[in-house]
Parts: sequence; C-alpha cells; structure tokens
Amino acid sequence: MKRVLFLLILSSLLLAQKGPKEIVEKISDKYKTIEKMEMKVRIVADIPNLRMPEKTIRLYYKAPDSLKMAASGFALLPKNGILPFMDLGNFVGDSASFDTIVTDTLNGKEMWVFTMSKPLTGPEEHITFWVNKGSEIIEKITITNNKDILSEISFCYQNIDGFWLPDTTRFDFYMNRRIPYALAPSITNPFGSVDIGSKEDHFNNRGEVRLIFFDFRINP
Repeated sequence: MKRVLFLLILSSLLLAQKGPKEIVEKISDKYKTIEKMEMKVRIVADIPNLRMPEKTIRLYYKAPDSLKMAASGFALLPKNGILPFMDLGNFVGDSASFDTIVTDTLNGKEMWVFTMSKPLTGPEEHITFWVNKGSEIIEKITITNNKDILSEISFCYQNIDGFWLPDTTRFDFYMNRRIPYALAPSITNPFGSVDIGSKEDHFNNRGEVRLIFFDFRINP
C-alpha cells in the first residue's frame, strides 16, 4: 500500500514539473482541431512619423501555418505573433532549446517563464514565453538582445466555442532608426522635404500596434 501511495505521489510530482517543450506542445495540441478559421481584425498603429488610420481587415487561417489577409489599401500587420498558437510548431522541434523553467507572476497571475536559448531569429536574440499556469495559454512573449528588449507581445483572450482566441494583441517594439518625418509642400517650401533627424533621434524609438479581433468563424 505504501509503495502504491509513493508511486502516486511521485507520478503527480512528475506531472507538475512540466518542461518547456511539454507545455508548448500541450498548448499547440489544444488547437489542432481548428483546420480553418476566419476573423476580422481592427488595426490601430501608433508609430512615430507614420500616419496610418485605423483599418479593419479580414484574416483567413488554414492549418498548420497559412495566414492570408484581405484588405483595401495599405495595412500594417506584424509578421509573427498574430495567432499565438500558429507558430508554436517551430519551437518544439529538435533544434529548439529552452532554458530551465521558472515560476513568476504577471498581473497577479502565476506564470511559467522560459526562454529559448537557441532562437530562430538570430544568434544573439532570445525569446521568452510567459504561460498562464491555470489556463495554459501564452500571455506574453518578449524578444531580447543582450538583455535589451527589442519587442514585446501581450495577449488578451476571449473564449470562442471552447477555444481561447485573441481578443486584443499588443505589439511594442523598438526601432534602431526612426522613420523620417516628411514635411508637406508649402508656399515657403514648394517641394517639401524629409527630416532624417540627428543621431540622437534614432535612439529609444518605440512603436505600438494593437490588433482587436472579432467575428470569428471556426471551421466554416
């Protein structure tokens, strides 16, 4: 009886001590029944010297990693992180290597936190995942370079037909060089001009893009 009890306790401890790859695989498995999905996304951009009005687009997802956009005119859309579960398959292969998992808090919630030690984006960059221990969904991703944050993605979710899907996703990023400020033509400056700024202007250039999701259609 004592042996059975010991084995049960040991089994529960091993299950509690999940590794980063097991957590990422479990998150990815939750969405495998989604073969196709349509959604509308409102894009709100706040980037210095970039004038882009709010725009609503339609996205079409097809498993495992196809994402197409339908929009009229120009639309700025981040390359990665739109659907947090979509790119997870890239991180669970044999080439992916993670640091030891630690526990931390984010907005008062317990999180698993782990970092890719051999990221796909470059030899000096590292991707850190913040995973909610209760719901087992990714709430934040940070990309750093020598401890400096290059970009950060924060996720808020909504439950659609039993799936935790994005409600609002916020991208914060830092640019090495700011976008030049364009001066429109005027009476005193008939041809207009472009102000590239000084060297100091190209530091601490922060931009933000928010994606607001609605009107989901799963496996239409």
